[in-house]
Amino acid sequence: MLRSLVGSEMCIRDRLCADPALKEVFQTEGYHVVDLCASPINAFVMKSSATNVFCSAFFDIDYFFGSLGSATTLDLKELEKPHPGSWLEARLQSVNGASNKPLCLTLDVPYDEDLCNLLFAKLKKDCDANISSKMCFLLVLPLWWNIAFKHCNKQLVDGQNGATATTAMEQGVSYLNKGYPVTYTWPEELAESTWAEFDAIFVKDTYSYFCTVSNKFLDGVTATEVIGFGSPSESDGFPSPKQILNEFYFP
Repeated sequence: MLRSLVGSEMCIRDRLCADPALKEVFQTEGYHVVDLCASPINAFVMKSSATNVFCSAFFDIDYFFGSLGSATTLDLKELEKPHPGSWLEARLQSVNGASNKPLCLTLDVPYDEDLCNLLFAKLKKDCDANISSKMCFLLVLPLWWNIAFKHCNKQLVDGQNGATATTAMEQGVSYLNKGYPVTYTWPEELAESTWAEFDAIFVKDTYSYFCTVSNKFLDGVTATEVIGFGSPSESDGFPSPKQILNEFYFP
């Protein structure tokens, strides 16, 4: 149990979290929200539910609280269509109900660059494999990387026509080039993904993020980037991540 709590503390440090209200909207629109970087003490649980499933670092202990295992090794095809009679099918049905719900997979990533590299490289691989039209991803990042997506436009939100956001983006990226930088290829590779359909940068008090350490919303702490990935294929009548995100942030 101690190891689980230590692991949970590692999972909630140094991270932004997607607004729980946004996750509620995805759930209300028919998606099933699964946090890929969570723990038993900070996984998203819808107000109308008493339980949920999530990914975490220590599956052997966290399994009893709803963990599906590590996000770095999770087979998303099996997550969408688990083997009949498997423990995964039983667990998903216990919280998901109807099996035809699309999945909204959130990456509220602890900001260890090596872990980010593993998770985002896997994300790119999964998108390239066109894993499912009933699956989307939601990323909330500090403004460390300038990911120049080829298939969606970057929206800059600062109340000053994007001027402050542009400066913040340039400053954030410059930090990674100081000292002894380690080269990662995932920002360039992820930028090529045809799944990217929403990208917005918020600075100053234009984005309130939920701090999992203090259990409060904080304003103006850092420049924040919110990214939505959705399948280019049809989504069986469910609203697209782009539509939900635009209506949520730009009503």
